[in-house]
Amino acid sequence: MIVMASPQSIFRVTVMLLFATTSMAWAQVPAIDVTPKTPYYLDVNQLQKSDIRQIQYGLLNLQYDDKYGSWKSIPLQIFNWKMESVGVFNLDKSFGLNHYTINLTEKISGLETNRVYFCLMADEGGNRHEWGFKDITPVKSEEFTVDIIANPLQLSCASQEGNRVEFYGEIHKGKGPYSVRWFVMNEGQSDFLYQPKEDRSVEQGKTSVIQVDKAPAYYVVLDVTDACGTNARKMVFLQCDEEKKKINTIFVEPSPDTMAKIRIIN
Repeated sequence: MIVMASPQSIFRVTVMLLFATTSMAWAQVPAIDVTPKTPYYLDVNQLQKSDIRQIQYGLLNLQYDDKYGSWKSIPLQIFNWKMESVGVFNLDKSFGLNHYTINLTEKISGLETNRVYFCLMADEGGNRHEWGFKDITPVKSEEFTVDIIANPLQLSCASQEGNRVEFYGEIHKGKGPYSVRWFVMNEGQSDFLYQPKEDRSVEQGKTSVIQVDKAPAYYVVLDVTDACGTNARKMVFLQCDEEKKKINTIFVEPSPDTMAKIRIIN
């Protein structure tokens, strides 16, 4: 983990890494529900004709943003790799965001794994939403881990105002796509400083970025669930540490007049 500092401040930051499987701190926060509630939905509005997405167990999970609202339903046509129609489904919809879970093993006779199928949804505005999918053999998720990277853009232990720190995650291994959730809690872990943020990440690697403009101390939690339902999470504690003895300290000097210090405790 590397923490970069802005040249406007000189500070010392303690980042405490707490694993949820062993940390009593996590158990003290019953308000955080990390149970996956929804599958990963394919966003029909963003899919391209050249996209071939993988699904498992014959479940096609779709998200569609209806911008018109005049039709009560929208047709979904599915073709096989020979471009033969294998099914037409009318999906009930309303204006705004709609979600669907379609069990293709019940809807399409002889659905084959590892074969490419094609979908077409044409809306009342004349837009054609087209994409492909392949029902793959279910895979067991490999154990994966996540890390939190902190990037203080402006941080002063002497001021309650003007603080701004970026946090982003790094996902290692697992099976994408991933459900990513961020939580920011106060020092006593009794309340959220912001509404929890949920996002999606198609591939492993860097996640989306969140920004915290509160003064230390606070906790940041990253919770990630992969496509197979395997969960990994990491918690960091950010606080100003002016008087404690410096141990296991990493020194980073991005500029001659600034030095950031972090202590990592496993």
